[in-house]
Amino acid sequence: MNDALCQQYVRLYRQKSALNAQLKAVDAELDKIEPLLIEDFRLSRTKRHTIDFGGTNPTISINRREVPKMVNGSAATVEALRKAGMNEMIGVAGKSLNTLIAHLADELDLDLQHDNYGKDIEDCRELAPEDVRAALPEALRDQIEVVFQYWLSCSKS
Repeated sequence: MNDALCQQYVRLYRQKSALNAQLKAVDAELDKIEPLLIEDFRLSRTKRHTIDFGGTNPTISINRREVPKMVNGSAATVEALRKAGMNEMIGVAGKSLNTLIAHLADELDLDLQHDNYGKDIEDCRELAPEDVRAALPEALRDQIEVVFQYWLSCSKS
């Protein structure tokens, strides 16, 4: 056996274990901070924020994904799609529903930006999942729940 190689393996394995423990601790701290920052971004209606961080200027951004969830299962959703005259979405309902919901959310977001323009931040309204659900064809409203998922990202610069 090559003892030098075994020693290098043990050293690297221990280093990896220590780094994994550090990473878990960092992830736990991020899990505590992220909801607070998400709330701060949402209350301030800010999409991104750049800070001076020791000579670099990283930008923190809030991201949102609109997720449709079938309330009564796929059979009821397919029937609702038929009633809504959206037969082309049957068979690819998952992907098409995601696209439909994202498109509706984008349109409603633009309308809200227009409505909120010039208002004090306290008077501005944020898009809600219920707004997107209400914009669905009537036949789909009882079959689809819309959930907003938020997360943060940070640029490296």
